[in-house]
Amino acid sequence: SRWSSSQKFRTAETRWKNCREECENEPECIIWSYKPGVEIQEAYTKRWDPPTCSLVRSELSCLPSTCDTDIGGTMCGQKDCNMEMLQQISNSSQDVLREKLRQTGMDIGESSDVTTTTTTTTVLFCEVSAKPTVSGTLRNGQLKLDAGCKRPLRSPASVQQCLADTWFVIVGGSNSILFSIQLANTLKPKTLHPTTTKSRTGDAKIVDVVYENGDVIYLKWWTDVDLSLAWTDIDFDQRKAEFKAAFAAAPAHAPGRTRVTSVVGQYWPNVDSVVEQLDADTAWASAGIALTTQIMQWYLVCGVYNIFFCNRPDLKGVGSAKTQEVFEQEAIVSTDKLLTFCGPGGRAHSRGCSIQSNSFDPGQAAILSGFNAIIGKVMQTRASEDLVFLDTWTLGSVAGGESINAHSSPVITLLNVQTALAHVCDGRSNITGAVADWTGTCFAHQTNGAMNTCPEYRNTCGANCERWECMHGPTCTLNVGNGEGGSKWKVQLGEVANVSDLIEVMLQTWLTCSEKQPAIKVDWYAAGYTDPPPERECANRITCVMSLEVILPLVAVLLVIVVVVRNWHQKRQKAEKLIPPKPSIEASPPAPPERVGHDIEGQLATAEGSPAGDVSVQKTELPGSVGEVPAAWDPSPTSTSRMIVQEEPTDAPKMKEKADHFPLGLARFLASLHVVAGHLYSRGSTAKVWFFGFGFTWVPWFFMLSGFVLFSANARRPTKENPLEYAFRRSVTIYPLYAISLIPAFFLAWAQGRAPHAGVIVSQIWLLQSWIPPFVEHTLQMHCWFLSCMVAYWLAFKPVANGISKLGMAQTVGAMLAICVIPWIATVVGPAGAGNVEWYKDHTFRNMETSVDVLVVIMKFNPLCYFHVFLMGCLLAHLRLLLGERPASKMRIFMMEVLAPWAYVMLVAIFGVKDLKPWGYKLSARLSILLPLQAAILLGFSGIPGDAKPLVGKIAAQIDFLSDYSYAIYIFQFICHDLWPTGGVASIGYWMFLIAVAYLAQHFVQQPAQQLWKKLSLKYFWLVPLALSVLLGGMSFVPDPSWKYSSELVTPPDVDQDGEMLDIRLQLDGANLSPDEELINPSLFVIGNDVVVAARRHRISSRQFNGETEFGDGTIIESVWHSDVVVGRTSLDPSWWETGFGPLSVKTWELQSLSGGHWNELCAQETWIPENSTLMRKVVTGPEDPKPIQLSSGDVAVAFSSLPPLGYHGCEPGGDVSQMYLAASVNPLQPDDVTLGRRLTCGFTRRPEKNWVPFLRRGHLHFAYTIVPHEIVAARDNGDCETVYTSDFRPLSKLLEDNPSYRARGSGQAVLIDGEALAQTSMSTPHFLALMHLFDVDKGAYSHFAYRFSAEPPYEILQVSQQLPLKPATSPQSLKTFAFASGLAMHVDTDSGSTHRIVVSYGAGDRDARALIMPLTRFDEYFASCSL
Repeated sequence: SRWSSSQKFRTAETRWKNCREECENEPECIIWSYKPGVEIQEAYTKRWDPPTCSLVRSELSCLPSTCDTDIGGTMCGQKDCNMEMLQQISNSSQDVLREKLRQTGMDIGESSDVTTTTTTTTVLFCEVSAKPTVSGTLRNGQLKLDAGCKRPLRSPASVQQCLADTWFVIVGGSNSILFSIQLANTLKPKTLHPTTTKSRTGDAKIVDVVYENGDVIYLKWWTDVDLSLAWTDIDFDQRKAEFKAAFAAAPAHAPGRTRVTSVVGQYWPNVDSVVEQLDADTAWASAGIALTTQIMQWYLVCGVYNIFFCNRPDLKGVGSAKTQEVFEQEAIVSTDKLLTFCGPGGRAHSRGCSIQSNSFDPGQAAILSGFNAIIGKVMQTRASEDLVFLDTWTLGSVAGGESINAHSSPVITLLNVQTALAHVCDGRSNITGAVADWTGTCFAHQTNGAMNTCPEYRNTCGANCERWECMHGPTCTLNVGNGEGGSKWKVQLGEVANVSDLIEVMLQTWLTCSEKQPAIKVDWYAAGYTDPPPERECANRITCVMSLEVILPLVAVLLVIVVVVRNWHQKRQKAEKLIPPKPSIEASPPAPPERVGHDIEGQLATAEGSPAGDVSVQKTELPGSVGEVPAAWDPSPTSTSRMIVQEEPTDAPKMKEKADHFPLGLARFLASLHVVAGHLYSRGSTAKVWFFGFGFTWVPWFFMLSGFVLFSANARRPTKENPLEYAFRRSVTIYPLYAISLIPAFFLAWAQGRAPHAGVIVSQIWLLQSWIPPFVEHTLQMHCWFLSCMVAYWLAFKPVANGISKLGMAQTVGAMLAICVIPWIATVVGPAGAGNVEWYKDHTFRNMETSVDVLVVIMKFNPLCYFHVFLMGCLLAHLRLLLGERPASKMRIFMMEVLAPWAYVMLVAIFGVKDLKPWGYKLSARLSILLPLQAAILLGFSGIPGDAKPLVGKIAAQIDFLSDYSYAIYIFQFICHDLWPTGGVASIGYWMFLIAVAYLAQHFVQQPAQQLWKKLSLKYFWLVPLALSVLLGGMSFVPDPSWKYSSELVTPPDVDQDGEMLDIRLQLDGANLSPDEELINPSLFVIGNDVVVAARRHRISSRQFNGETEFGDGTIIESVWHSDVVVGRTSLDPSWWETGFGPLSVKTWELQSLSGGHWNELCAQETWIPENSTLMRKVVTGPEDPKPIQLSSGDVAVAFSSLPPLGYHGCEPGGDVSQMYLAASVNPLQPDDVTLGRRLTCGFTRRPEKNWVPFLRRGHLHFAYTIVPHEIVAARDNGDCETVYTSDFRPLSKLLEDNPSYRARGSGQAVLIDGEALAQTSMSTPHFLALMHLFDVDKGAYSHFAYRFSAEPPYEILQVSQQLPLKPATSPQSLKTFAFASGLAMHVDTDSGSTHRIVVSYGAGDRDARALIMPLTRFDEYFASCSL
């Protein structure tokens, strides 16, 4: 880990070569060797000191400058930098680190192993039981059980003592094999390995080990062939003799010997067969037998998932219900046999047996729950001290991140081993302790299944490499300490995990902003990303210093206090200067002071307690108004002044009339805060509380509120203004603060490189954004879209109010019911009838590609879609006045008392209880379903004219001042969010900061701005938005700070010619690209004088939000790869090879799945991180990387990679990986003709498949499936394929062995070189020319090469070229500079003496489609030297 000068602390495990580069940029670090010459650890000093560690540069001198060269340099015989790594760190640098660590208060001492202890207490170990408790949490490697007791742990020595004179048998699938590996390696490290000892599914059926005196004296395995078993032979009883011979081959038992036997048996009858063999064995009759079994997963493989490699035909595809039935029946039979075998008098009674539930896999949680429930039910009455039930699923769930592809990490597997040993070893060996001390590679995060972390496994796994097996390749050792967890620290200098833990303790109270954003570190490559999203510290943050989290709210609150004290002092001084007036019996109450910016038109009434016949009128006049205070913003959360207006005098006596005051300030303030919380929740910046997610529902409520108060005001005191004058007068309360907020919002967005274009900015300045669907989701202050709606409603208000005022009671109630019911039918009932009430989820934010996108944007933002809500408010006000004309009743008064509290209770229940959420709530809750409840709040607070005020209204009136700041809270929420440190997490400090900023904005921005706005007449008001348009619209053309950086990005020229070589940017026309889309990874071939081209349309968007997942509520970080394919065919210009192809016409390819659906609903890749409840989701919207080929029939086919299309039941568990597909009969001239894609059936469905190289030989389609080994598969048009040949090219294999971080992969198509073409090369025999690339997983770097392979079976590799001179470009997303070869073609130029030209098409930086063109004779020179 590293504490850098930029005060960012992060965990890092990196290759030495990367470290060398980083250390040159970080001259303060000390380097420690983890494994000498392979991996490193950088550690910094105490957190409160400036970084002063010195770099040991002398230790880097062995790395020559050629290390800066690319992979091609190493291949071409230059000095192999990877072989000259640092062997050990200097003693002097170790002394420096020890001295620094001493300053932390931890005495490290001079040796490399240092122990500090604290006072220990008596440990309460869990009792040995038939169902060991395993539920709890795993923290810092310590299992904390919910039961409060400690899991007894045994050291390797204690396990050896326990298992002396024991034969431990493990029966099951791949997780049981992992159990065997870790148990065997506990007895003696490195006994078993997934590949070198054939300990993996598909390699060996039996692996048998015998130990004596701590050493392995026998190790042997038997494959299916050895046992005369076919893949589908699951009945072991058919091969009793073979199994008996295998078991009998081991040395006979002798005192002290231990035996561990792993048997791959995936079904319950396999357990029965093994038990029968063990019962009949005599060679180990004097030893006790312990047996554990885990049977479940393969029932799903065959019966539920119906995977092609299912080995049990009778179960294949029978469905979940039937599979569970068979599983339960067979489980009962087997467990009953085990009761005899393991019980009193049974062969395994002295050691006992155990049955395990399935290993934890969050991806299969839903479907496995039924099977785990079955085994739990079966064991409910059978579990005993002789037959223990191990709940492996629950044990794995204590740290869900310790599972990769349904397989547990070493730490969970070893804890499972220890749990199983608890009853086996009870009374046979002492418990060592309860504190786990893990050494080696034990945790999933140490490898994440990345193959460079397990070189031994990577070099021996061949074409079938699994991430979860890689995780169990390196050694993991569980050492055990005494005392309570955390009482012992063992610090080994140079050991990554322990040094990281130590520094974490040192820095635990000093977290930086990058850690809180959210606190996860994702291995994108391990998650299946070939080009991961960019990792930028403090993305979209302006400030990244932790102290600001405290400073910002404190400064803001102090300023508020200063202002409050100042105002109080000024009022007191004014009060002291005033002479109190003489009291008057019938004095009218004074008019309220003018409160600019928060008074609401419509809160008009006579003063409470005013005498009858009082002829005084108290009101505030404004220029250009008709005797009333301007309304504050109606739509948003802001203040509600208590405006009091008395009637004009008349000659007739009047009765005393109560004030008609709307105490809605509290309701506005609460709604405002909920809206803000909802916005932050959608961004993943709040706690994962379901209630927060409904904040969006209050924005339409403010439309209703506006209609309510406006109609009330107009009914009491109508004005004689035209609609434009009326709207302008009302804008005084909303526009000034909004306009001012656009200025900081723009510069914040501009500084972060995300300012919208001038058209969007100008539209929102003039409050037009809600009318323009392509603009509204791209605006600054996007949450202010509702202001655009309010202006429209104000313009329409006068005629609407006149019409509503003429309605009677029945008509008013009928209109309100229609408003509630009709939208409900449109948003819920209609979609429900169509079978999809959440159709709107198909919309991607800021995407307008489909009709669903357009419709969703219109329904979410267009003023027409909320006009009925505004009408609802007007009708509610009219209904209230009509009710006031009727005599009061006790029932009515009671109903008014409980109306608002009841509505709030109902809303809280809907917002807080998931099961109560409305159908299609994202739209229905906005437009219809909640209208009655939200109307009840308005009516419940306001009461009925002439009736006593409801109690809730009287209480709210006492804190009505809160409303003064609601609008500013709403306006400044995201400005404060962008300024807030720690990744924008909405802590208490953030809310303090926001409210304080709103208070200051109200007094120092809103009020002065409104005073200025009032001075403008309607004739000149347009000057303000015009000036703002010029300022911000003009600034949008000024390059933002990222421009300087982007100008430094590598951008190849459009045309680059070097002699006979021509490198050009392809002109692909007709794709109708959006501004942020690119065409990349082109591939082509030539037919006569025509060129057929295919390319991938590409765009990436991402978002972070809180939401529901199948694992519970959590933060969802979603990366969307918008992808599809364009295809076209164009005639070549005769001189194309001199000037380039010219414009190539392409169109979007219409591709469908076999189910008839469009190829855009694909499996999503999801990774759940339970430690912080975060779901990483990658969504790809279409096919990728097309390769057009011409079949023997003359038809054009396209091979492409893609995530699988969703099936009828969605995505199969584990099926969220890329696969290869083939579409035949593609018409390049009419690519919009529907074509079907079919999966190429060879390969694996549970690991990514791509980069296959297609070629035709004698009319048959083949693919180079892998490069090392060079595996060839034959394919048919319908997708059927099979492996036909495999060969090895030793120079390339050795290169990969010497460089474990390299991966060799295919690129493009292969072309046949024979006849006249062969004469233009240095080769004498026909061969295929193809492309490959090496990918360095450590550096994320590509290097591209051509290679030749034989034209005849087995199609072995003949040569590899020098690195090809492709022009790289810098990706604007990942900021990495690279090129990616995607196609290979050859053209015969008959006009120039049958010259053959090679075209290498490639993508540069995910933004350019390019082609490298040269004669075949020139291309041949790349093989003339440095060929392998």
